[in-house]
Amino acid sequence: MEELKQLAEKEKRAALRLQEESLQASFREALRARDRLEAEMRQELQVQAEGEACRKLQEQQHKETEETREKIIHTVREETQECVRRCVQDAERSIREECDMKAEREKRALQDRHEEEIYELQNR
Repeated sequence: MEELKQLAEKEKRAALRLQEESLQASFREALRARDRLEAEMRQELQVQAEGEACRKLQEQQHKETEETREKIIHTVREETQECVRRCVQDAERSIREECDMKAEREKRALQDRHEEEIYELQNR
């Protein structure tokens, strides 16, 4: 009976040792699986974070591009208006000078004609 008890105890310890080894192997496998899942989750979060960062950078770049475009349009519009204003002033000055010269020529021609008429009248 004592031998059977010792044999049963021995088998029990062996079974418990095998069970413990099996549980430790399962625990190690569970730890490795957890580590893999955590790594995958970190990678997924990183991918999402990179995607969000790219989206934000694209939005910022689009905004900056739009602001730059608006500044360029504003600058070109101002320069164009200034150029048109100068061209109009130059044209007005040129036309005024032409008109003044034409009026002066007509005035001289009229004075010459009057002097000629006066000369002819005096000679008669």
